[in-house]
Amino acid sequence: MNPIAIYPYKEDPEIRKMRVQAWFWAVAQASKLTPRELEKKFGEPKCDGKVKRSCMWDKYRRGEVAPRSGPRPDGGLNLVDRVEATYPGTAKWLTLPLWRLLDKAPMEMSEVRRCYEGLPNLMRQIFIYTQAEPSGLFWRRDTDYEDACDLLLRFGGLDGLNAVLALVKEAEVIQDQYQHQDCVQKAGEYLARLAYQVLLPDTLIDKLSNYLVQRVASAGYFFELQDEESEGA
Repeated sequence: MNPIAIYPYKEDPEIRKMRVQAWFWAVAQASKLTPRELEKKFGEPKCDGKVKRSCMWDKYRRGEVAPRSGPRPDGGLNLVDRVEATYPGTAKWLTLPLWRLLDKAPMEMSEVRRCYEGLPNLMRQIFIYTQAEPSGLFWRRDTDYEDACDLLLRFGGLDGLNAVLALVKEAEVIQDQYQHQDCVQKAGEYLARLAYQVLLPDTLIDKLSNYLVQRVASAGYFFELQDEESEGA
């Protein structure tokens, strides 16, 4: 799934912290190096050739500071790109669609559509009409969200989680409380599966799960929704 470039709202500091921690974890897993060793390997040397200890990698580990990417004014590369050149596949953890989808900042329906369109083909066909025109008004396949979640649970990896989180964002746009609550719960189940796949450390999985729980706690569902669920319990 392609990174979502457009981020029209201010990023939640908690999301920023978690995505930096995910990047650090990916680098640490790929390199098998400690923060001190990583700083020595990628730090800027002084005039005497030694690397000044700044403890920046400890800050990346805690998610306190975001590393820079892209070209520098002097023509060199910033840290993310230099690390990516040595350990390919680590930079993606800073730009995964997961972070935008998980963030409590709202989405427009056009952005939700881009999320669905960025899914692998088999998943995309659950949501998008294959004959839909890029500029067409109607594009969303009439798929029940519960059926969609059941299908998505058959897939592994982050793409399935992204798809479920897209359903959460869609529910906020169309104001469907039931879809919102059910899909947040399904996203929590997906996160639990990711813990077994060791795609992220358990501590970060817990933080992501807690963030999801807060999404429900602060959603402001109507009392009717809560009453109907309590009656059916």
